Amino acid sequence: MRKRGVEWIFIGSVDNVLLKLVDTFLIGATVSRNTKIGTKTILKKAPEERVGVFCKRQGKVRVIEYTEIPEDISYKQDEFGELIFGEAHIMCNLFHIDALEKASTKELMYHVSEKETGYIDKFGQVVRPTEPNCYKFEKFIFDAFSLFDDITIVRGIREEDFAPVKNLTGEDSLETAKVLYENYWLQKSFIGKQ
Repeated sequence: MRKRGVEWIFIGSVDNVLLKLVDTFLIGATVSRNTKIGTKTILKKAPEERVGVFCKRQGKVRVIEYTEIPEDISYKQDEFGELIFGEAHIMCNLFHIDALEKASTKELMYHVSEKETGYIDKFGQVVRPTEPNCYKFEKFIFDAFSLFDDITIVRGIREEDFAPVKNLTGEDSLETAKVLYENYWLQKSFIGKQ
């Protein structure tokens, strides 16, 4: 990338149909603040929402994955009734090449979660467990945030920035993401006609 003159790399999630691959506001805010990382947040709609949340630990920005935040902490509110840990990380990240090079020299931690994973038993039958039956080990790029003294965080708008596809049916499914996607573009076309 350096040989090609690439300076900025966007890393986003494929399961968010409203993710802006070129978010000009995020780029402008990150560059103007002279930080090496920019990221986007939205407010959580409920304490139970399955999204990581921003926090600061020892003066560094971090993300606590939703599987790792204690339930009592996820419900804590400030004096105005807002969630203390209500800034959701929506996997909309901009990294300067220097930041990725620095992160590549560090060993990021593994995050462990229990999952229900289907399998084929010895009789050739598909088994779909209803309880966790395996562990998943993942490394997340957001753990590189803590390698820097300052990053740019921009709060987005849920209806414009976040339409996840996480479930087969119901909330955060293809159907709900499709509605959010269509509403977003309907709103954009309506504004453009005025």
